[in-house]
Amino acid sequence: ANLCHFGHFGKHTPMVKARAYSLEVPGTEDPKKGWGIIHRACDGQVPTSGIADELTGEIVTTSYENFQISRRKFPGRPCLGHR
Repeated sequence: ANLCHFGHFGKHTPMVKARAYSLEVPGTEDPKKGWGIIHRACDGQVPTSGIADELTGEIVTTSYENFQISRRKFPGRPCLGHR
């Protein structure tokens, strides 16, 4: 089937199947209590609580860790600038 939807200014654009980032856990909703269904990640990666450094791949979770990684990556560069 050729799926399409209305795009901007009335032009038809093909629909792209969206990547699933989570799966619904059946039986976890409770409308009487106002609870929606629980979702679980399904991309196969363990969730992290930081940002991965692009060059080293290390996970940065604090400003201090960011400073230490930058210090190792750029040992000869000025930290706070110069006059």
